Amino acid sequence: MADTFWDNLVPYYGGPLSGRTYLANSDTDSFFIKVFGKDLVGDLTSLAFRPIMDSQLGPHQISPSGDMFIELIAALPKCHYVVMQNERAAKGTSKHLMKKNLTADRFKEAVLKEG
Repeated sequence: MADTFWDNLVPYYGGPLSGRTYLANSDTDSFFIKVFGKDLVGDLTSLAFRPIMDSQLGPHQISPSGDMFIELIAALPKCHYVVMQNERAAKGTSKHLMKKNLTADRFKEAVLKEG
């Protein structure tokens, strides 16, 4: 995933020092990036990026429902909480917790708690 970021996105948008592209979190098969651009969805679904994007879900910054990510709380690879416009999702926690009462604030509290 690091190669995808550095070899494909950085040459197009500029690296972290440009202030336009940030790698927020990654694991072996996915990553979360923050990119500043005029037409991000158009850029990432263009022919230039099609080979590196998941053809079923579209760009990695867009959920299957099309919502843009609003907040990412990343504890470790494969352990994160995502807040989107119309939904929320977590990885690395039980589905039962997610359905019952896991909120972004509770996830942050657990991640930041000492001891």
